[in-house]
Amino acid sequence: MWPIFTGERAEYELLAGTDDGPLEPQSMLETMAGFANSGRMIAEQVWDRHIENDYNWDIGEGTGAATPLAWSMAQFIRLAHGIDAGEPVEMPTAVADRYLDSERGEKPELRVETRVIGNKLRVTGETDAKLIAVKLTSESVIAEIEDGEFELTIPLGKSEVPVTVAVASDTDLRTAGTAVERFTI
Repeated sequence: MWPIFTGERAEYELLAGTDDGPLEPQSMLETMAGFANSGRMIAEQVWDRHIENDYNWDIGEGTGAATPLAWSMAQFIRLAHGIDAGEPVEMPTAVADRYLDSERGEKPELRVETRVIGNKLRVTGETDAKLIAVKLTSESVIAEIEDGEFELTIPLGKSEVPVTVAVASDTDLRTAGTAVERFTI
């Protein structure tokens, strides 16, 4: 596991307004802090498995990679500052232009319902978007939306599966507004 990416995801969740659950930015900051060694230094990578290994690595502890890694340490500080400010404290212009620019399409409305039928997941709902994409672990479906309603059926594995449903306000994804819902089946 790479602690820096935990911090980057937390900044995304901070910007998205997530305020509950394991993806809440404060929770992710605490997770990053838990990765630190006894000197409070955060490694480049931490061990992410509960299995025996030849290196005596323990889950959540450094793998022997660079410690401290300046990027991970800086990401921790940046996230803490962002949480205190209520929003990420810096954003590259290219990212702001791509995702926050007011010339982009408005964020579409999205209502999703799911139902497992046998070994398939049926995803239905309503949206004012033009395009929908549904991604499961190994399967994905993209479709245009007609009359504001959608119904997609996707093969489903036998284990717990993360599902992402994304809609775009236009088929030109360079200018479309987007909405995303994530959940686990």
